[in-house]
Amino acid sequence: MMKKRENFVDLIFGRVVG
Repeated sequence: MMKKRENFVDLIFGRVVG
C-alpha cells in the first residue's frame, strides 16, 4: 500500500520539482 503511494508521490514530486 505504501509502495503504490510512493510511486504516485514520486511522480507528482518529480513533476513539481522537475
